[in-house]
Amino acid sequence: MTPGPVPVKTIFETKEELIKYVQNFGISHGIVITIKGSSNHGRFSNYLYLKCDRGGRYKRRSKSAPIRLNTSTRQIGCPFELRGKLVEEECDNGNLKEYWHLKIHNSNRNHPFLAKNLIAHPYARRLHEDMKTTIESLSKSGTKSKHIFRHVKSNHVLVTTRDIYNQTKSIKLKNLAGRTPIKALIDELSNDEEWLFHFHSDTNGHVEYLFMAHRTSIDMVRKYPTVLIMDCTYKTNKFKMPLLDVIGINPCNLSFYVGFCFLKGKDIEIITCKSKRIYTWRSY
Repeated sequence: MTPGPVPVKTIFETKEELIKYVQNFGISHGIVITIKGSSNHGRFSNYLYLKCDRGGRYKRRSKSAPIRLNTSTRQIGCPFELRGKLVEEECDNGNLKEYWHLKIHNSNRNHPFLAKNLIAHPYARRLHEDMKTTIESLSKSGTKSKHIFRHVKSNHVLVTTRDIYNQTKSIKLKNLAGRTPIKALIDELSNDEEWLFHFHSDTNGHVEYLFMAHRTSIDMVRKYPTVLIMDCTYKTNKFKMPLLDVIGINPCNLSFYVGFCFLKGKDIEIITCKSKRIYTWRSY
């Protein structure tokens, strides 16, 4: 056991300020400091306990579970611990002033403070709220995860590609709000007046096809209805539904998108039906 560097600042106005200072201090010295627990007296939290993330010992989640061999853990019983306490002090005017006082409970540690790389510590890679907002904005704009990673990496050097994938997945789940992806798409099309769509479900509620077209595309195809090119592409979604692309040609020999249709299969009857529906829709 050898003593290590300890925080210099001991007085803080809020608990959040104390936690942020201690965690930044730890990262600057190559360790990760986490919240061990807190004690409540009444309605408020008066005591805060912080420790090294390598403190404590690994505990099995269930005593009945068999002991797994050839496993490892970050917890090696590091005794480093800090404690914060909410202090009430009476001012000269008789009012009570509250502040948080930081105390060094144990400055010893059983591992080097200057870790070579903190990327192996999930707590050090945790994304801040402003970074989560940036990732959500880029994800909604259609930016790929690998490009989001490059952008975030310049500001958050400890982030990994898996952190970005996990965050984008949580954003998608939040936007779905318990709905299936196809139901969420139909709801979005229903709320957007610029899109026209039609879908059909079987007796089990499974969508057999979903056809959609933008009002601008309807205007174009009603002006230039002579040539329509249709082609099915595959492997565009996890449901393995072919995506039918409908493209028109204008007099300048330039192509424009007419509409899209997710199909249950390459059913010629459904494709013919959807091509006729294009001409029956109106853009107003």
